[in-house]
Amino acid sequence: MKRWPLIIAAATSLAAGCSTTTTMHYDLKSAADTQPTNQSTNLVRYQLASINVPESLDVETLIVRQPNNTLMVLSHDKWVAPLSEVLQNALSATLTQSLGNPPISSDMLSARQTSAQTNAAKIFVDLQQFEMQPAKQASLGALWQIDMAGKPSQTITCYSTLSQSVSPGVAPLVAAQQSNVQLLGQQIAAALRSGKSPGNASCY
Repeated sequence: MKRWPLIIAAATSLAAGCSTTTTMHYDLKSAADTQPTNQSTNLVRYQLASINVPESLDVETLIVRQPNNTLMVLSHDKWVAPLSEVLQNALSATLTQSLGNPPISSDMLSARQTSAQTNAAKIFVDLQQFEMQPAKQASLGALWQIDMAGKPSQTITCYSTLSQSVSPGVAPLVAAQQSNVQLLGQQIAAALRSGKSPGNASCY
């Protein structure tokens, strides 16, 4: 009879171990964007005015495309927030790292809208493709536009397509999309800094 408590305890422990599944959370910030920024003396004033993500993708769960072209929602792999918010935070981090200063919030602009020095370039991003294919590739397509500060007639409009090959697993898919988002942010930063279309994007 004394063995029963030990047997019950062992069975309970085994059942608990089998029923517990850890949920992993991810963001789109590249590791390089977490490093200290070299402050520039020629800062660019800009605002991330709009980040548009299709409603079907603007969720917290990761969605992957299977070999038979069907989509699978991963139950235990999630973004830390809806995709639009995760993308905005990642682009903001890359732009800050590339330009030396973060984007200006809408509240800060409206609070001092009477000052000519608050003019800021406005960035609009329309995510049109965000594909993750396990053990194959992760790709991103985004149409983006910059309305240059103080020059209402000058806009830069480009379409960026970025893709990375990946090894099996969820973490490589996320890392590949982190690289894609970082490259997108660097293209936008280059256009902001030079006032010209970057050579590594399709612009018109």
